[in-house]
Amino acid sequence: MLPVIESKNMAQKIINTNFSTNKQVIDYFTMPFMYNSYLEIVEATHIQCSPPIMENKKIEFPQTISYQNYPKLNFFPFLNAIFRNKTITDNIKVI
Repeated sequence: MLPVIESKNMAQKIINTNFSTNKQVIDYFTMPFMYNSYLEIVEATHIQCSPPIMENKKIEFPQTISYQNYPKLNFFPFLNAIFRNKTITDNIKVI
């Protein structure tokens, strides 16, 4: 699985998990819940998924998700005022 994110902005964050095997990671990344949770966290609008994400079905790859959101830059609070009314379009492609 290779995530490709096309965006004018770049952020990197390392997340510690309790996964102990590669299978657990792959199982998690094929669950619609993970993608829907992410889109909710970033307050995405105008979401388009190709192929469509079905609630009770594993994600099909390649998967492309396009959405718009307003960036929240908690690590640079002064930039929030600059980006307050700017919409960012992001594309995530997982192959």
